[in-house]
Amino acid sequence: MSSQASATVESSPQPSFTFFSTLEDESFQIDSSSTADARTSMYTQYVLQAGSFRATEDADKRRGELALLGLESKIEEMKTDTGIWHRVYIGPFQSRSKMAKARSLTAQSDIDTLLLKRAQ
Repeated sequence: MSSQASATVESSPQPSFTFFSTLEDESFQIDSSSTADARTSMYTQYVLQAGSFRATEDADKRRGELALLGLESKIEEMKTDTGIWHRVYIGPFQSRSKMAKARSLTAQSDIDTLLLKRAQ
């Protein structure tokens, strides 16, 4: 039986790979927009929104909580159809790692944040 088994293994057809020769004959168009995307990502700033409040006092309180964590923040007033909102922002951060560190600090203090990307 062992001679039959070895004969079967030896007579199996070997796989044939043709993609090497196929790829040599092909030409490809490179999408230059991916290069542009890489360049624009170098000019992206990250901002964390740490709250949006109707009352200025609530926004100031949140800003104080962030200061205790060692994070600089600012309040921007936004007028919408539903009234005036006071949004608290942390940043801008030039790198994702600095933004992630700030986000980790806020999460440890149960402060929800919203990540925003802005072009420089």
